[in-house]
Amino acid sequence: MARRPDPPFGFSKAWDTFLMSLIFALILPLVPLGIERWITGALGAGSLVSAAAIYVVAIGVTSRSRGIFALSILGGVFLSAGYGVALSLEPGSRIAQIETASWASIGLVFLLHGLERYQRHVVLLEPFLEF
Repeated sequence: MARRPDPPFGFSKAWDTFLMSLIFALILPLVPLGIERWITGALGAGSLVSAAAIYVVAIGVTSRSRGIFALSILGGVFLSAGYGVALSLEPGSRIAQIETASWASIGLVFLLHGLERYQRHVVLLEPFLEF
């Protein structure tokens, strides 16, 4: 596949594609957590754990790695169980381990899928969105 010429300014086409994939595939799905934190001043444990469970599975199923896919399904199951625990808590109560596991899961999936996206868009020059 022939490499397209880089634009006269800004990022190369490969890096532009990579950054767009990070924004649309990895960052945009997390915006509702930021909005909840901004509007209410806090992030509910149930919101965090349910968002983490959905995020981990949704990003994992788009992976081309069978290992990441399998781990994301397993992580989604454990986070879903954590969501059940979070729902059973008294209002305002928190379990630090569930929140830590949620943030760690989001971070790990973000890192692994970001590396995969780098491979796909910068190294292999696959398009993300064609305009």
